[in-house]
Amino acid sequence: MFVLKQVEDCMMDWIEQPVLADDITALAEIRRQTHIPVMVDEGVHGDRELREVIAKQAADKLNIKLMKCGGLYPALRLVSQAEMAGIECMVGSMVESAVATAAGAHLASAKRNIIANEMVGPLMFSRDVAWMNYQGSRLYLGEKPGLGLDVDDAAVRELAVMTEKISM
Repeated sequence: MFVLKQVEDCMMDWIEQPVLADDITALAEIRRQTHIPVMVDEGVHGDRELREVIAKQAADKLNIKLMKCGGLYPALRLVSQAEMAGIECMVGSMVESAVATAAGAHLASAKRNIIANEMVGPLMFSRDVAWMNYQGSRLYLGEKPGLGLDVDDAAVRELAVMTEKISM
């Protein structure tokens, strides 16, 4: 708490997951002691954890990562629950391909209570299965059906090959 008192004047948008992931009680205590909005991230993987966050009033914001919660549909469920509880969301990024990033970007553009996103997964790859249109810090969604991507079948074949060396 001492550090948060020192930075309260810094006009931060939020603090993210300032406690161990499974300590929702401590997260709620931090939230009660600061005026800086608190975002839960690693502490929510699915419905059960979000229900606890809501019941304990432990967070103002929720960082949803599609890879962490199980995909687009579970993420949509989390967004809907958060919306009913008055919790703003962001769609975060792990090291995921253009396909998963496009799904997250479409979710972020479709829901009003998603106020931020972090769609940087494809920027971490030297080669991906599809191309995404980044211009500076903006990501532009494609207009094609589905996720708006052209998947490179050759890249999928090449990147999906798994080899294992067996030593005797």
